[in-house]
Amino acid sequence: MAFGSVACKCVVTRPTLTSNNYSNLIVVLIGWAGCKDSYLAKYSAIYERRGITTLRYTVRITNRAMRHAHVPARFTLPMVDALNELIASPARKILFHFFSMNSIFALSSLLASCGPTLMDRAVAAVFDSTPAKYATTFGTVLDFTLPQQFPSAGPLMLAAIKYIVLRLNDINEYKNSILSTIDGKPERREIFYWAARCANLPKLQLYIYSRKDAACPHESITAFCEEQISKRGAKAFTMFCEDSEHVQHLRRYPDLYISTVNEFLDRVISQ
Repeated sequence: MAFGSVACKCVVTRPTLTSNNYSNLIVVLIGWAGCKDSYLAKYSAIYERRGITTLRYTVRITNRAMRHAHVPARFTLPMVDALNELIASPARKILFHFFSMNSIFALSSLLASCGPTLMDRAVAAVFDSTPAKYATTFGTVLDFTLPQQFPSAGPLMLAAIKYIVLRLNDINEYKNSILSTIDGKPERREIFYWAARCANLPKLQLYIYSRKDAACPHESITAFCEEQISKRGAKAFTMFCEDSEHVQHLRRYPDLYISTVNEFLDRVISQ
């Protein structure tokens, strides 16, 4: 569907057979840039097979909105009513499953829509190929998203557009670095630090990532995970791959991915 100028899709799946163990758990999956609902459904099926209700949301956060840590609410307003209905009972809790940096920007938008107290309902989070410092991933994101935005543009035109957007982003990053040096608070304007320090992420966490990921470097994800452990007391688990591409870990290692998520689910229920 299109909501204003935002192309998005929100799908809720309630399994026919539900499990008493998971009756109060809702899994919210937020896709990567360019993700289709049919792709995300392969991940939600892992949870649905356990009798868990899922909400899948796909949206592409614009390059302009990605220049800031605080993303406008309009990008996630289409999912708010469905989410509020699912968690209407105070007993209902949320497990977030994030994919790539697009989903972290979407989380910023969601908290602008629902308010920061939404995270009080979150008990766990799965991070697939994220979070990473956005400045290091922006060029790769453009390689993927620009052909979708400009389908009739040839290689030279796409290269020119990418150059202009990257230069504008460089100016923005330079401005942010100066301001962060002055006030010592990069979380005010950089999404990586916002997620680490201001998003109030649940402290039970699973990171699924790879050394081969060219979009979200593994060093950056490791640094994020380590800060969550040392600064916030998070209990973090990892599935680290050597050779799977960005958001391709389920495709490359289906059995390992599914078993890792299921083991994490068991921990969520037992806590």
